[in-house]
Amino acid sequence: MSTAHGTRWFGTARLLRPAQVSTLERAVEHLRRVGKQPTANRVVSELPFGFWVALFANAYDTTIWRSDLYRIFARRIKNRQGLHETLDRLRTLRNRIAHHKPIFQRNLKDDYRRIRDVVELLSEPALLWLDHHSSTLDALDVKPDAVLGS
Repeated sequence: MSTAHGTRWFGTARLLRPAQVSTLERAVEHLRRVGKQPTANRVVSELPFGFWVALFANAYDTTIWRSDLYRIFARRIKNRQGLHETLDRLRTLRNRIAHHKPIFQRNLKDDYRRIRDVVELLSEPALLWLDHHSSTLDALDVKPDAVLGS
């Protein structure tokens, strides 16, 4: 976004829909409240995962995806809609975990595969690091077949 729209892209409301503009404004205001200058890097780190998922939705297909975001994935993905669905499923998983909701009825191996796919799209070295350090699949292999009380 900074490359295409400048380092103050987050101040360009014409790019975004009202919900994302509001989220950006809250992130900028939070940075100011804690005494930090709202730079592009700081704003990006303040934005929730849902903000980024929204940028891959149909609403942004012609305005942001086709002009800017597709470049992030450099020919590794052509299907914005499939990527949005994957990211949204991961957002739902993340929210369930963050709000201490049960996830044992999900196909967690499939969720982990999706996580790996997204990491690989963004950075192959990051995927190598993840594969080397993650014990997720080992933990899932020892998951009990039945959950007590269910």
